[in-house]
Amino acid sequence: MNINNIEYEKILWVFVLFIAYLDLHSTYIGLSSGLVEQNPMGRYIIHTFGFIGLSIFKLFIIGFCYKLSKKLMYGNWIYLTPLILSIAWVFATSINIYYIIKVI
Repeated sequence: MNINNIEYEKILWVFVLFIAYLDLHSTYIGLSSGLVEQNPMGRYIIHTFGFIGLSIFKLFIIGFCYKLSKKLMYGNWIYLTPLILSIAWVFATSINIYYIIKVI
């Protein structure tokens, strides 16, 4: 496989999925450790639909952003949406891990 043929946009979307998984996993660990969800939307979804509902919601957000990005972005702008999602979820995951470490 030639490195020039790699589609970097797909790699970024896979990274988004990976980071979203880490965010979900760290949220689960945090909630299991006695921490409380601070995001009002996340707290509502968890209390109403459970952790599976939060997982489905995050997948919906990724799918929605992916479709919207495909319709609206072109050229070098195609990297913007997955990059912003990745940065946001890296930040959220970092906060989760920080508080998990404080609790342990």
